[in-house]
Amino acid sequence: MEPQRVDKYFKSFAFLWKGALGYLAYIAVFPVWLPAWLHKKRGVNMKNYRTVYIAPNVLIDTTFPQHVFIEDNVYITRGAKIISHTSYTPATQEETGVEFSVNDVVIEYGAYIGVNAIVLPSVRIGRCAIVGAGAVVTKDVPPYAIVGGNPARVIGDVRNLKNKNKNAQTQKL
Repeated sequence: MEPQRVDKYFKSFAFLWKGALGYLAYIAVFPVWLPAWLHKKRGVNMKNYRTVYIAPNVLIDTTFPQHVFIEDNVYITRGAKIISHTSYTPATQEETGVEFSVNDVVIEYGAYIGVNAIVLPSVRIGRCAIVGAGAVVTKDVPPYAIVGGNPARVIGDVRNLKNKNKNAQTQKL
């Protein structure tokens, strides 16, 4: 975006509206579909918001939510942050001539994003992948991978959980 268009956008009603909806989505608790619906209304791309669970206190890019794509049956848990843009300091802007960059974030079918995980721009989280609590995702996550850490790295495979659960004993409460 040219500097003039960017300045105009940040002073527009659309920017304020998206911010207000983002705040409501951040604090919404019930019904469970409400946060996903609010995020969809502010521009996040979802096929069916009723199949997406977004917990309270989830932050989905406040400036460019339209660059976040969430497929069906995705769970995003409390405190997670999904960012689709990078802003730079005035000094960095002066050196590089770049004010900010915007890139898509794609969360594929059945993915799970753990508590306080951070997903950065230009990332694709694969089908049925699990992002562990507190992970910082800087690169693509393969389908069925379990990732954790900062930066996030593959620590397991979802398909192996089936075998682990077969060997686990269940307890009645």
